[in-house]
Amino acid sequence: MNAPLLNRITLSAHLEERLRTRLKSGRGGLRLPTEKELAQEFGVSVPLVRRALETLEAEQLVESVPGRGWKIPADAKEPCVAILYDLDIAAPRIFRAHLLRIQESRRLLEAAGYRVSIYLGENVSAPEPPTKLACPQFLSDLNEGRFSAVICPWAYPDPAWTGLLKEAGIPMVGFGLLHENMVSHDFEAYVRLAIEVFKQRNRRRIACVGAVSEWNREGYDRQRFALTTRLLQEAGFEVEESWVRQDWHHSVPAAGWSSFREIWTRGPKRPDGLLLNSAMLWPDVQQAIHSLQIRMPEDLDVVISRENLRDRARREEKGVTEFLFDTRVMVRKAVEMLLDLMNGRPLVENRCFVNAWQRAETTAESQADTPRPSVSASDRSFALTRDPQFH
Repeated sequence: MNAPLLNRITLSAHLEERLRTRLKSGRGGLRLPTEKELAQEFGVSVPLVRRALETLEAEQLVESVPGRGWKIPADAKEPCVAILYDLDIAAPRIFRAHLLRIQESRRLLEAAGYRVSIYLGENVSAPEPPTKLACPQFLSDLNEGRFSAVICPWAYPDPAWTGLLKEAGIPMVGFGLLHENMVSHDFEAYVRLAIEVFKQRNRRRIACVGAVSEWNREGYDRQRFALTTRLLQEAGFEVEESWVRQDWHHSVPAAGWSSFREIWTRGPKRPDGLLLNSAMLWPDVQQAIHSLQIRMPEDLDVVISRENLRDRARREEKGVTEFLFDTRVMVRKAVEMLLDLMNGRPLVENRCFVNAWQRAETTAESQADTPRPSVSASDRSFALTRDPQFH
């Protein structure tokens, strides 16, 4: 006797949940299919659809239009977050860490209960800024109001589209100093770790090689090299002006090779330590070291910064010390900032530098047999909690 009633209740609750999922993908003011069409789509009766819609109406998720059916309330905000990556992911020298930013951003946002749309562009990383946003679908959906917030693993913040976000009141958090609200790794912390390594190895003369983009906001790349030189000199190292190369971009073929060869062959005095701020340049620098028959670590010690990609096979190499940055920490902070903005909470800081560096040996040992974690209970309640390590 009770089974049919139980089945009807279960079916009704199931239908309501499926309709809620459907509504999350709809914009304010969007008209729903007719009750008959919904009944056919979900394989239930029209009265059951009507009861489910009446329940959702009480939750203010839909509203009835006399004689015209049902629609989403005009003032409803779509709980959708856009992930914008305006580079070509098929490019030969793509940053794999950028892909990790996309994946981890999506995981955390979905765990927090948000629908996610990923927008990919066709720009390639280059010394010059892109002339325009290379993802027309993002601009189209922006005009259509299809998302309510943006997290940006990479995109040049041209006012042509960032101004549209501001006008629409859509918050955005990006990775790197180009953005008004941003998260980046703490480069100064990396340099200080490298200094400790060079001291332990009794190095005295340090060279620096890295990439620079002239269009980088406020000349941050050049400021970063000035900071590097100052910290090294304050620590008692000898740093000649010709040993600090900052005029190369990783998109230029053999950029690191040319840069390091010029440092090593320029004069009678040579560095015994090399600080590399871009892992993309390391293969080129490595070839130059081999071609010049430099012995490591007898002649040279190298410190490299890398993003921590857990699926990357590490190889021990004499004279090379790697410091890995945990990108997931940076992504978590960026998502936290975005959720604060979406929920009207004031930001503690809108330009955040995260220190998540570890020696490669330590990281490799701690993660060697650790499987990738699944979405935990703490992730599911992410929008309501804060990680104390960021405060």
